[in-house]
Amino acid sequence: MQPTAPAPRARHFDGIDILRGVAALLVLAYHVKEIVPWAGSPREGLGWFIQEGWLGVDIFLGISGFVIAWTAFAGVDAEGTDFRRNFIRHRLARIVPLYLLTCLVVIFLIDARWLLVQPVDKLWAHLVSHALFIHNLFPGTHGSINGPSWSIGLEMQFYAVMCLLAPRLLKMRPAALVLTCVLVAAAWRTGVAIATEDMNGIVRFIYATQLPGVIDQFGLGIGLALLLRTRPGLLAPGWGRFALAAGAAAALFALAATLQMPTGYLNSPAQIVWWRPILSLACTSLLIAALTLPIASAAVLRPLRYLGELSYGIYLWHMPVLLALTRSIPELQAERLLLAVLLGATALAAATWHLLEKPCIQKYRRPQSQAAPGKPQPD
Repeated sequence: MQPTAPAPRARHFDGIDILRGVAALLVLAYHVKEIVPWAGSPREGLGWFIQEGWLGVDIFLGISGFVIAWTAFAGVDAEGTDFRRNFIRHRLARIVPLYLLTCLVVIFLIDARWLLVQPVDKLWAHLVSHALFIHNLFPGTHGSINGPSWSIGLEMQFYAVMCLLAPRLLKMRPAALVLTCVLVAAAWRTGVAIATEDMNGIVRFIYATQLPGVIDQFGLGIGLALLLRTRPGLLAPGWGRFALAAGAAAALFALAATLQMPTGYLNSPAQIVWWRPILSLACTSLLIAALTLPIASAAVLRPLRYLGELSYGIYLWHMPVLLALTRSIPELQAERLLLAVLLGATALAAATWHLLEKPCIQKYRRPQSQAAPGKPQPD
């Protein structure tokens, strides 16, 4: 068991803000390409990330594993098991307001057909499952209101796990924790691949990408948080460490692209089991690169950090914007549509960040007397 000495003072990780922005843009570009045919979309080199832009969600999962573990562990250090009340309050203040707003916008402004769902109990199934953040667990409600919101349900379930287990996880060795998470996730995905062999791809996707099927991605981030507490020098900013992590990420993404089966991820039980770990390691390498980037706090990168602050808003707003544009201006396609969605989602994200999200975070942040000094992480 590793010692549970107090962690370093609270830190804000500027490189993670940059990575958040990148992840949000990947998901945005992917959905533009998927919803509106884009015959000329790039496929080689960096274009592979547009084709596989759903990887942005995987990046977010690794970031959440690290940041939420870091925050929860700091809470345990300061308050013991009493950390849970402040932890839950902050998580709800961060996630719920914009989540509810975007759901209401979709229902009343983007796709009012929701108001005509019959019978009424079917409508309530969607509304209640979204309100309880369990809509991601059922094929009929999985992202049914605002498509990307399925991962918000997954995130909230991970927060619940961390709320319960953080004091115990804090006592584990990083390697043991990561290995346990990898084995549990692999076993779950193997069971899903076997059980859903004769089912359609979306059912397989749903059950392979929920807990505990993605606990390895969260677990790699938790392991980094544990490592940073006890051996901060390993993840200290530096060009050598950054180059090593970025090179590892590039190599792992290239390996994943090479091994990707033409039948597609969802149609290949083998890929569900063994291909995902490669991507998880690649995303974790990106996370390490973000943590070790020496110029992450430089003024010249402020626009990218700001984009990261808006990433949650961009993630939740981009689908309503995309649907509104495709229905009102169907001739808007390809690069022009991508640019329009990016501008619209970013503008809405900026407005709701300053008018809704940030005020809620500041109002419900744990009392300053109990918080470790430092700039809060707006995750």
